[in-house]
Amino acid sequence: KITMKTMPDDGTTPVDYIPGKFPKGNWKITAFEKDGENEYGPYKIRTDAWREVEAWEEYLDEERKKKWRRKTDKNGKVIKTRDSGLLIHGGGWSESSLDNQKGSNKYIDTTLGCIRISNLDVLLIVKVLQAYLNEKNYIELEVK
Repeated sequence: KITMKTMPDDGTTPVDYIPGKFPKGNWKITAFEKDGENEYGPYKIRTDAWREVEAWEEYLDEERKKKWRRKTDKNGKVIKTRDSGLLIHGGGWSESSLDNQKGSNKYIDTTLGCIRISNLDVLLIVKVLQAYLNEKNYIELEVK
């Protein structure tokens, strides 16, 4: 069983959640990080994007079987929490790491909420915008 934990940037404890799409809005690209493992393609393009998600919890049903449900407060209201750490990246789970290193990747592979693009586009973005990022410390990003 795989559980996904939020990546809060506000000091709160990570909780189980169901990943969703990258949030729409105006964000900032804050860094280009070389990805030595190539899990995410040649670079991780880090953003300051975050989203509010529903917290989930595992519990035992009447037959003592493990199940999942939305986590609620004492009033029965679903608990919402902050998830961040959202990237723009290449990579992909359905291609070999050698393919990813050569630049080809399955950019249509699903992610946990990040934006996945082709490895070659990642390299182009980094090459063209690295000097700008170094000077300004961020690049404006609009997601529609």
